[in-house]
Amino acid sequence: MQIEYKNLNTNQSEEQFPKWWKENRDYWCKQIKLVVSNYRNICHDWQFSEAQQELLFQYYDANVLLMDCLASDCYLSCEVRQEIENSLLLPISELKFGKTKGFLYGE
Repeated sequence: MQIEYKNLNTNQSEEQFPKWWKENRDYWCKQIKLVVSNYRNICHDWQFSEAQQELLFQYYDANVLLMDCLASDCYLSCEVRQEIENSLLLPISELKFGKTKGFLYGE
C-alpha cells in the first residue's frame, strides 16, 4: 500500500507548506494511520472496558515485577530463570501450566 500524494507539490516553497499542511493534514494523517495499522498492527481503537483495562494494568505490573526480580540478586536456577524470560509477555493461551494452576513448567 502506498500513500497517495494528494495535492503534494515538491517544488513549493517553505512559505507555502504551512498552508498546504493545513488543507491536507487530515487526509495525510488518516492515510498514515491506515498504513501503520495494516502493516504494524498498531493504532487500533480497542475500546477496552474498565475491567479489561484493570487486567491489562495488572498484567503490566506483574511483568515489571518479574523483570525487577530477574535483575536483582535473588537466586533462581538457570532453568527457572530461562522459563520466566521465555514466557514474559506471552498471551495466556500460549502459557503452559503445571499441576497447580499458575505455576509454569518446562517441557
